[in-house]
Amino acid sequence: MKKVILLLTIVSSSSAVFAQADLNDKKNRQYCAELKDGLLVVIADEKIITSDITTDNGTIIQANGNIIQKDGITTVLKDGECIDTQGLIVDRTNDENPGNEIETNTSENPE
Repeated sequence: MKKVILLLTIVSSSSAVFAQADLNDKKNRQYCAELKDGLLVVIADEKIITSDITTDNGTIIQANGNIIQKDGITTVLKDGECIDTQGLIVDRTNDENPGNEIETNTSENPE
């Protein structure tokens, strides 16, 4: 009986660990724009996305690379740019400083 209880405890603990790992993978996911056959597509986990994705902060990522922030401001990802689940846009093509954050204009009156 002790062996059965021990086995059940191990199985349930390992399930929780795998579930947490899957959750962390989704939180660290990046959606990257790439040119494929002359068209801009957005790729996540090496697959082209075909429907809108909503990030943790309410930003919408469209399959054509359009980014719609929660406040309605629209940006378009360029080839090589990525956006993470927090809505942070980075340029992965910048070899000198990979992961360099790209500042987006969030005001209506740019300076």
